[in-house]
Amino acid sequence: MSKKAHLFSSGMLNEEPDSLQGYYAGFASRAVAILIDIAIISLVSAVVIGAMSLFFDLPSVQRFIRWLNSVLPGSDQIFIGLTSTRFAGFFYLAFLYLYFIFFFATTGQTVGKAIMGLRVVTTDGKRMGVKRSFIRTLCYTLSLMPLGLGFLWVLGEDRRRAWHDKIAHTYVLYVWDARYEENFLRNAVYQLTKKRESKKADKPAK
Repeated sequence: MSKKAHLFSSGMLNEEPDSLQGYYAGFASRAVAILIDIAIISLVSAVVIGAMSLFFDLPSVQRFIRWLNSVLPGSDQIFIGLTSTRFAGFFYLAFLYLYFIFFFATTGQTVGKAIMGLRVVTTDGKRMGVKRSFIRTLCYTLSLMPLGLGFLWVLGEDRRRAWHDKIAHTYVLYVWDARYEENFLRNAVYQLTKKRESKKADKPAK
């Protein structure tokens, strides 16, 4: 565990730091990262499923399917299944899990986390292997099931760990100078309050 992460967990981070590198990642940064990943997964899935549908609609492919069905009766159901909504849902889920497992196991960063400057590491600061990446990704479902409570757990946890982090024994850390959004919001509220108090002080008494 890094020194900065230790300071964060011990409650010593009372002011906005010059750099967040090594600190536990906040909820907002993690939420934006996963939304980026979901958008990428959805886009790729839509393109693949759409391309498959167009391919199977080609006249030459249709002729091949009819010929194959005449040789092997019932084989056309395979191609019908590949363009069904059920297969689309299966492909989306399979690609989603493989996407997260691959990136966590290789770099510790999905595309979304790389954009937001985040990396997932084990509690001893090492890179996750395939097994731990699989467990963490699988536990996304557990974190999501009770109305997303497992993800919201980050807001009340000193080390900013969601349920899937606790189960997989991982942390999410900043790896570049990201802004600590919670201090940013606190400072924004302070500035607004300060302006209001200043206006009240300048207002002449009746």
